[in-house]
Amino acid sequence: MNIGIKTITSALAECVWETSPQATAFTRPAFLSAVCDEVVWWAALKGEELLCVWPIPKDGSGEAVRLPFTYYIGPIWSSKLLVLPPYRWFATSQRIYEKLIAEILLHHPNLNFSLPVGQQDLRAFLWWNYGNPVLPRFTITPRYTARINDLLAKSDMDIANAFKKREKRTRIRHLLRQPPPLSRVTLDKPGTILDLYQSAIKRTGGKVSETGLQTLVKIISYIQEGNGEVLCFADDRTSSIVAAQVVLDGCGAANAIARCVRQDWLVRDAAVWLTYHSIIEARDRGLSVYDFNGANSPNRADDKHAFGADYELYFDLSYGK
Repeated sequence: MNIGIKTITSALAECVWETSPQATAFTRPAFLSAVCDEVVWWAALKGEELLCVWPIPKDGSGEAVRLPFTYYIGPIWSSKLLVLPPYRWFATSQRIYEKLIAEILLHHPNLNFSLPVGQQDLRAFLWWNYGNPVLPRFTITPRYTARINDLLAKSDMDIANAFKKREKRTRIRHLLRQPPPLSRVTLDKPGTILDLYQSAIKRTGGKVSETGLQTLVKIISYIQEGNGEVLCFADDRTSSIVAAQVVLDGCGAANAIARCVRQDWLVRDAAVWLTYHSIIEARDRGLSVYDFNGANSPNRADDKHAFGADYELYFDLSYGK
């Protein structure tokens, strides 16, 4: 097989993204163009046939970067290759990866990316520079996310009953009987919830950079164009937003990338109320998966699983510094 490697336009990349089962909301060309300074789309081709595409986000200085608040941004394989029998997939994918990785590293010697849930054939990366202790290797880190699957088959009560009994289920049942004094409101400006989000992250020992906040604003703006939901609740007494969930939709999944609740409303179970409604609304938008996007912090992972989410494995990879 004669494999060519070159950069392509985002419009061509979308042809693979639209049909690949490995596509995610985060690798949609329109999303990357909206939130990133620059994206280079690398492709492996046989003649004019696209076999694999790989977006490389870059910052203002031209360095390849991992975008804050994003997941699963890495190579996307053509659906045609993913249905090959195992022996053909192995030989074909190794040959393509060998050329694609080599060319990308020539231009981007420092990489930091991740693979989508289910993409677990890592041998091309495990074997890169194998047997040569002088040359660098890929660092591969197993990661976990928390997901509610088969969402379309679940009723409101199914969703509530899947919550962890003592911590969440009893609370949501109480809230459904006696709703809190909160009203659903529309977010007028993306920056409105930044202070709320920063406070929420600091409470759990996390940090967010200025670049991260700027990226979050861009993501919210993109979502407000019809690509998800920014679910906000305001205090009925003050009309100020006290709870918000940022959800990016795409490829059948709702990606809950940022949640924030004002501290005085945490004790009143606003987080439970917010998350329950976010899951219900994702289902009502026709999405089959609710992805909490990462369950890797000892401070926050348990809370995500307490809403009935299963754990799913994915991988972070890096090369260079």
